[in-house]
Amino acid sequence: MTEPEANHTYPLNDWQVVEDGFDLETNTLDETVFALANGYIGLRGAHEEGFSLPAGRSVDGAFLNGFFEAEPIHYPETAYGFARTKQFMLNVPNAKRMRLEIDDEPFDLTGGTLHAYQRVLDLRTGVLTRRLEWTSPGGRRIEVVSERLVCLARKHVFALRYTVRAIDFSGEARLTSAIEGEVKNLEAGDDPRVGSTITAPPLALVSAEAVGDGLALIHRTRNSGFTLVSAIAHRVEQGRVARRAATLAAPEQQVTETFEFELAVGQAVSVTKFGAYVTSRDFAEAVVLDTAAEALAAARDAGFDALAAEQKRFLDDFWAEADIVLDGDPALQQGIRFNLFHLLQSVGRDGKTNIAAKGLTGEGYEGHYFWDTEIYIFPVFLYTRPEIARKLLEFRYALLPHARTRARQMGHDSGALYPWRTIAGEECSAYFPAGSAQYHINADIAYAIKLYDEVSGDPTFLREAGAEIVMDTARIWLGLGRFVDRLGGRFGIYEVTGPDEYTACVNNNFYTNAMAQMHLAFAADVAERLQRDHPADFARIAAAIGLGPDEPAAWRAAADAMYLPVDEVLGIHPQDVSFLEKP
Repeated sequence: MTEPEANHTYPLNDWQVVEDGFDLETNTLDETVFALANGYIGLRGAHEEGFSLPAGRSVDGAFLNGFFEAEPIHYPETAYGFARTKQFMLNVPNAKRMRLEIDDEPFDLTGGTLHAYQRVLDLRTGVLTRRLEWTSPGGRRIEVVSERLVCLARKHVFALRYTVRAIDFSGEARLTSAIEGEVKNLEAGDDPRVGSTITAPPLALVSAEAVGDGLALIHRTRNSGFTLVSAIAHRVEQGRVARRAATLAAPEQQVTETFEFELAVGQAVSVTKFGAYVTSRDFAEAVVLDTAAEALAAARDAGFDALAAEQKRFLDDFWAEADIVLDGDPALQQGIRFNLFHLLQSVGRDGKTNIAAKGLTGEGYEGHYFWDTEIYIFPVFLYTRPEIARKLLEFRYALLPHARTRARQMGHDSGALYPWRTIAGEECSAYFPAGSAQYHINADIAYAIKLYDEVSGDPTFLREAGAEIVMDTARIWLGLGRFVDRLGGRFGIYEVTGPDEYTACVNNNFYTNAMAQMHLAFAADVAERLQRDHPADFARIAAAIGLGPDEPAAWRAAADAMYLPVDEVLGIHPQDVSFLEKP
């Protein structure tokens, strides 16, 4: 069902997001809305051709979840406990570029005449389709159809099919497919929601290579030491190629393959491009190029239609569990399905990655992972795709050694403290009051583990990983708070920041105290359950973290005595003990 309304950016449609015209004013928004991803690769919804758009009207980008560069954080005045290194997600080489020329006239929506245009993101198929008719300044009218997908079932692969039809002329069509390696990240300026502040180009070109039937660029990050292979291969679907040529232009950080066709009136030509990104975060450096070549060859052998069918089967399974049907509010219906689709696109499913603040649609917040995962996003997958929910918890378990290191940096003799902002485990928040002081991150993670334990029916995760996280992070609360006589012996927590980052370093923040109470009680419950039902597992975990025999009882006592501020006059729980006194 489609229902156009003037006050909606896009027509209301139950299963699609439709753009009915090319509009420079909304183009950057459109590039975000029409972004495609698979939890690892993210491609912004910029047009394949890279039109000569005015400055600020396009922000193209390709991103890899968990692939990052690192730089030291420079403070004008440093202090104890400050984060030392920042990590930021990179804009990686643009492998989706396709340039079209008709008798040497470049196809560009900013010139010529656009007769018809529609772009559709289908939430059931996961395919982005653009159809348009355009007349060049020289009077040649063409139809262009491009179809794009990022394979949900193949972590390292995307594909796009590009079709051109001559409407009223005969002549030459030239398609140039490229990987553009000279890309850069957005400059953040004073706003960390936008991008990063980077002192040097993060990607250094190693080489340009011919790989199997395809082409590749190999880069290495300057500081984090990762190798990246960006590779492409092609399949001519329709039309007879008159000339075909490949170039490896290493100094320009570009590889291209050009296809020239002779077109007659009404005739169409079509080329499918397959792309792969593979890094040494996932594979040994010695095999990343071969791995990319294998992924490309398998995708090319399958072809676009088979990949699209595979994509739809994946989404059919997802929607069978995740779909929410709403009658009477088409805008909300479209919005819920769109948001579920983007969550699925954005979430890491390999136990090594998480979900960034902007997903894989852009560079905002430097691609960092926050508490948003456990509190807002994790429950969605727990009730729709529990195997993804478990992978998100496995990610936190993999970073437990870093959390222990961070606890020592923050002055805790035992326990683990998860970072407020991170990609690979180290704290990356340069602003201590709104970052490191948000100790509730520990309880947020414990909450997700508790929810998973209650809902999933998974009998193994708590013993294998969850209990160790819950108990080692619970220890931090006793090092941070204390029993206070003037509060009648209640347990108070001091100098922390709650979810309101603009009211920083307060005493007895209600959210933090309530979540700590839950965390401490759950940790005590877990210890009792393991001692009773799985004593060998408890003994193993206790030995690994150096757990004292009296600690679980101390957690229970602190939970029972937790101070939760309340204003008796207003009948509310204030945000913290001093909040109602503020101007």
